[in-house]
Amino acid sequence: MFDGPYIYSIDKKQFSIWQIKKQGNEIIADNFFISKGTNPSIQCFVDGTHGDYFDFELKSTLPVPPPSTYSSADRIFALADIEGNFYAFERLLVGNGVMDENYNWIFGKGHLVLNGDFVDRGKNVIPLLWLMYKLEYQAAEAGGQVHYILGNHEDLFATGDVRYVHKKYFKSAKKLTGISDPVASFMALNNEDFLLRQWMLSKNSIEKIGDILFVHGGISKKLLATGLSMDEINLLIRKVMRKEPLSEKEFQDSDLMFHLYGPLWYRGFVFNYKGEKKDTEDHIQNVLDYFDVKHIIIGHNMVDEISPDYNQKLYRIDVRQSDDKIKGEVSGLLIENGRFYRVDDKGGGILI
Repeated sequence: MFDGPYIYSIDKKQFSIWQIKKQGNEIIADNFFISKGTNPSIQCFVDGTHGDYFDFELKSTLPVPPPSTYSSADRIFALADIEGNFYAFERLLVGNGVMDENYNWIFGKGHLVLNGDFVDRGKNVIPLLWLMYKLEYQAAEAGGQVHYILGNHEDLFATGDVRYVHKKYFKSAKKLTGISDPVASFMALNNEDFLLRQWMLSKNSIEKIGDILFVHGGISKKLLATGLSMDEINLLIRKVMRKEPLSEKEFQDSDLMFHLYGPLWYRGFVFNYKGEKKDTEDHIQNVLDYFDVKHIIIGHNMVDEISPDYNQKLYRIDVRQSDDKIKGEVSGLLIENGRFYRVDDKGGGILI
């Protein structure tokens, strides 16, 4: 068993780094310190039988919230609901020329959209997040972009709802914190000084690239009725997740943001929902008009295969992904020059 690295900002000069490994029946915790300002290279191991690992450069600067709107891109590769499944992520990115086998960005000026739910369930959440972190900086240097859109499981992570957390993380939390209670130890492990938490909670919940809207769950009629802009939605969700003070208006709107009708949790685009029928195409068109886009990409709502709905106005990309490093069914969405393809890990694509 491997876990980590867990990296914390302990003062203005140093990072504290913890790594976990299992030797026989014993869990071993290693701790060391690194000076800030040096952008050191850190090694991260993937928990499995293949001995995989990668290096990433640790940045000393705090993450800055990204814009909500971007110009159009010639190539966009989109995934959702990976939930700690490192090998599905790896195979899809390598197979479609987003990164090479040494875990380096090779997608040039392309955009990689990670449309929510990359934490919980799997046993490689921390390596997956560090790889996303690494690719984000490498993409920016190449003129590309990585977009990490928050989903409902990022919400659960931030609030300490541990019902979907892989059991190994409770062992790590207990070992590093000395706290036996699962929720308390998990929250102590993933505290506000944890760099991955800071990085994750700087992200948006809804973004627009050209004429395409990306949101994890969907946009309900109740959300449209608030009249909030993308910037206002993103700021409010960030502030709540980071436990920052809210204005009276923000407080009134915040309940909806984390409700079943909020952008992280809504399912009405795909299913009959809470006693209401699946949304009509008229509502989808209202969403498109509201955000001035032509298409919407969502995760959260599992379907049999990546596929369009509502006359290609909506694309659903939450599908079951194999966690096998070598074989199995995996798929992603490639948008190239305005055309939408369902692709596999061999780079094969079907226009949809």
